[in-house]
Parts: sequence; structure tokens; C-alpha cells
Amino acid sequence: MAEAVKELTPAGNLKKPSYETVANWIFNYNHLGQENQLEDEVEILSDNEYGNEEDKEGETDDEYISEKGKWMRKQMKNMLMRKRKQMRNMLMREEKRMKRRNTNEKRMDMMMNTMVTIIKEQIMLMYRMIDK
Repeated sequence: MAEAVKELTPAGNLKKPSYETVANWIFNYNHLGQENQLEDEVEILSDNEYGNEEDKEGETDDEYISEKGKWMRKQMKNMLMRKRKQMRNMLMREEKRMKRRNTNEKRMDMMMNTMVTIIKEQIMLMYRMIDK
């Protein structure tokens, strides 16, 4: 588990997400409760060993496992795509917020420049009045 924690950022995200990492976590989670240690090899009985050579659809174990592996990879790919989309949307919102903030700051700068210009003109007028 310590190795798995090293692969996380402080926010709890994977540093470099990979199918293998997540698949190992899922595998370890599912099999550690069966008195297995983290590095133990786990024997998974096939349908043949249970007396079932084929399942209801007629698939053999190898076909089933390869299909399940494809399904898992597809699910994980979809999850990563959703996370990327979330991150992209979050960055776009932040960028828009910063643009609004910059626009507001620019408006404030323009207002301040205008006020400074007006005050300078008033001072110049007062000096002219005094000089007369």
C-alpha cells in the first residue's frame, strides 16, 4: 500500500495514471481479503476447475477474460477522458474568471487615470487663476 501512496499527488490524484496501476489496485483490493499478502500470487480458479467448461453464452475462460480486460480498459479510458474534460472545463472557467478580473482591473485603471487627469487639470486651472 505504501507503494500505491507514492503514486498519488498531495490532492489524491494519480501522478501518472495508467491502466496497469489501477488494475493492480483493483486486483489487490479484491484479493487481499482472502488471506493473501500484497506480493503473493493469487490463484484464480477457472470455470474448468469449477466443472464449467463454458459459460451460458458459450465463451471459454480465455475469451471471457480478454473481453473483460477490454471492457475494463474501455471503462478506465472513459474515466480518464472524463477527468481530462473536468480539468479542461475547470481551467477554462478559471481563465474566464481571470479575464473578467483583468477586465475589471483595466476598467479601474482607466477610471483612476481619468480621475488623475481631471485632478491635474483642476490643479493647472487653479495655478492659472492664482498667476493672474
